Amino acid sequence: VSNLAPLLENNSTLTSLGLDFFSIDAEMVPSLAFALKQNTFLTSLDLRGIIIDDEGASCLASSMLKDTSLTLINLSLCRINPEVVPSL
Repeated sequence: VSNLAPLLENNSTLTSLGLDFFSIDAEMVPSLAFALKQNTFLTSLDLRGIIIDDEGASCLASSMLKDTSLTLINLSLCRINPEVVPSL
């Protein structure tokens, strides 16, 4: 994810990204969320099966408010705390 973040920030051609079941630590999700805030071209993101803790879910929610181009995000099987889900 640390290598992916700069690519997302500066990429104007990538519209869909599948990271489903990718080996991403919960600590890396905030970095990914920050990169998503900078990207205005990505429309679809698949994070299915990645464990996302409360901090990561909060960061993703914040990035989704900023990134209006992201219209589809798959968070199934991410074990997100049900109390955090409404913010997403």
